[in-house]
Amino acid sequence: MQFNEAFTGTGDLHRSNYTESGAAGLWLQDEHGELIGDLACNVGRQAGVNDVAIKNWSENENVLTSLIEQKIVRDTGIRISSGFVQVPICEIIHAALRE
Repeated sequence: MQFNEAFTGTGDLHRSNYTESGAAGLWLQDEHGELIGDLACNVGRQAGVNDVAIKNWSENENVLTSLIEQKIVRDTGIRISSGFVQVPICEIIHAALRE
């Protein structure tokens, strides 16, 4: 996957659920298993088991566009206020990442 200059190179996309809320999370690892970046944030469990809150600000600016273009997520149009940002809620559509 290619992202902005904050994420160098490509990596493997992984999914897990946050312990506190059970919400889906996504992260990117390099070929050595080192974390490149978190692509999701924990704003609590959403309606669907495959819904994920995408961190699309700061170092993750434009991550949402990349995830949509690569057919990994679908933007639901739902936004949740968290601090100073509106967090986009997306559905994970990539078969390997769905529960």
